Amino acid sequence: MNSILEWCLSEPNEALAIETADEWGYLWRQLVAEWASPIKMAIVGGFKADRLAWAFASGYQAALRSIVQQADTTEILALCVTEESSNRPSDIRTKWREGADGRIVINGVKSWVPLGRICTSFLVVCAKHGTDESARPTLHVIRLSSGTPGVSMDAIPPGRLVPELERGRLQMLDVQTATSSVLDGDGWTSFVKPFRNLEDMYVAAAVLAYLLREGRLREWPSNYIQRVIATLSLLYDLAQDWHDTPMTRVALAGAIDLAHQLIEQSDDLWCVCKPDAATARWARDKGLLSLASVVRGMRTAKA
Repeated sequence: MNSILEWCLSEPNEALAIETADEWGYLWRQLVAEWASPIKMAIVGGFKADRLAWAFASGYQAALRSIVQQADTTEILALCVTEESSNRPSDIRTKWREGADGRIVINGVKSWVPLGRICTSFLVVCAKHGTDESARPTLHVIRLSSGTPGVSMDAIPPGRLVPELERGRLQMLDVQTATSSVLDGDGWTSFVKPFRNLEDMYVAAAVLAYLLREGRLREWPSNYIQRVIATLSLLYDLAQDWHDTPMTRVALAGAIDLAHQLIEQSDDLWCVCKPDAATARWARDKGLLSLASVVRGMRTAKA
C-alpha cells in the first residue's frame, strides 16, 4: 500500500469545519507547502474536507498544478475557458494582440471562473487577434495575476449545489502583460483537452478520500472501505504515471466508473447514519458529481 493511503488510514477521522472559501484557501496553501505531488494534494485535501465543496476544490486545484507545475505555494489557480456563447474553441472571443514595448494586450470576458474571488492567478484561454474568424482560431493560455490592472471579478450568486464554492465572472479590459505570460503550447490541445481528463481523475480521487474519512468516522462496512482504498490506489497510480493516450483514457474512464459506483453506493450508507449537517450537505450537493457524466462518456467513446 502506498504511503498516502496509509496516511489516510492512520489520520484522525474528524474534519475541521470550513465554512468559507477564504478558510479553505488557507488550508489549501498549507497542503501545497507540505505535500510534493498534485495527486497527494488532491487526496489529502479531500480527506481533510468536511464537505463536498472542498473536496471538489482540492481536486480541481491539484489537477491544475499537474499541468502548470511552476505554480508557487501561495497560488490558487483557475482555468478560464467558458464564455457567454459556449466553451468551444471556435467561440472563444477573448483576444490578445501584440502591444508596445514587447508587451501584449488582452480584452474579453470569461463567464465562469471556479473559486472566482479567492484566485490569485488566472489561466486565460485567448485567441490571437487577427486570426481567420472562419476557422478554428489559434488559441493560447495567458497567465494573469488577479492584481493586474484591467482585471476585475464579479461574483456569481451561489447555486443550489455546493453554494460555498464561489464562482465569478472575469473581465479583462486592455490588460497588459509581458509576452512571458503566454504559456508554451497550443491553448486547446496542450491545456484545455488534457485538463478535462485530469480534472476527472483528481476530483474523483479527492471525493473518494472524503468518503474514506466519512466512512471511517461513521463506521461504514469494511468491504466498502476496502473498495474505496483499491480505487484510490488505481487513481493514484494513473496520476503518477499519466500519459495522455487512447489506452490511458480508457483505463481512466474505467477507474472513474468504479469511483462513481462507490459514490452512488454511499447514498445508502449516508441514509443509515444519524442525520446531521454533513449528511444534509451530501444530499444537497451530490448532483455536482453527475453533471459531466455525459461529456465524459463521449470522450471515452472517442478514445
